[in-house]
Amino acid sequence: MHRVVSAIALAALVPLCLMAADKPQASGTFSGTKYKFEVIGAYAYWSRSSEEPLIEVAVSNDGFVPAAFDAFYDPKPVIENEFVDQRTAVIYFQFEPSGRYHGMTYYIGSGDGCGYCSDGSAKSTVSVSGGRAKGTLKYKGENRSYDIAFDVPIAPKEWGPAIKGDGGDIGAAYKTYNKAMESGDRQAIFDALDSHLQSFWKKQEKAGKLDGYLEYRQQSVHYHISEAHIIRGFSRPDEAVLLVNASSPLLDHLHGQVVLKREGGRWKISDEVYETGE
Repeated sequence: MHRVVSAIALAALVPLCLMAADKPQASGTFSGTKYKFEVIGAYAYWSRSSEEPLIEVAVSNDGFVPAAFDAFYDPKPVIENEFVDQRTAVIYFQFEPSGRYHGMTYYIGSGDGCGYCSDGSAKSTVSVSGGRAKGTLKYKGENRSYDIAFDVPIAPKEWGPAIKGDGGDIGAAYKTYNKAMESGDRQAIFDALDSHLQSFWKKQEKAGKLDGYLEYRQQSVHYHISEAHIIRGFSRPDEAVLLVNASSPLLDHLHGQVVLKREGGRWKISDEVYETGE
């Protein structure tokens, strides 16, 4: 599967992702075949790609702001594509619900990665209790070594109550946004966005860069979606996420996550992340 995710560094989410964490989340070092870094950040969530229940802990040389990722049903695509960059590396460790170490996966650069490694001789003191993952993980091998400690909350396994049918007002807000993007109606697009994105829009307009931003958003965030079907959705009091399948003249078999926020009694688009593949 090939992931295609919006580069919100040019839009609005990445500033939230890259804000300094409130307090240290992790410590230690990771060394691969080519790269080495000091670990300072960690974020834990339930894996959505595993057939068995697993908790994934992402560790990095940068700090995580959990709220920026908790908004998504599956935070991993957001981490990989909106957080990781040439200066920011992430390693993913997997644990069973009991806290038992399961394995790891990572890719830092060409020749330095692992699709899945169990590292059977790794020494772990990690425990899972009270909604937190806490402990140490140590390993020294030919291709990699790590000595890491972390203490972080685990994002809720259940995102929120399921949305019925096509999403009601939430689904309607997403459909209105899609229609506005397809027609190029700038006022309708602006009205569909949340206050954070509207603020960014105004800054781009003031700087004379609005045309470029809208072209970027249409091409690289929304991918000229011509049709979208809501498959599932979940809601919280003022936040919702939709899982969608979409059609685009640019890419085949798009599916993604759309985050909405309720502001002033209306549901507004906060972010959208799409991937290609079945």
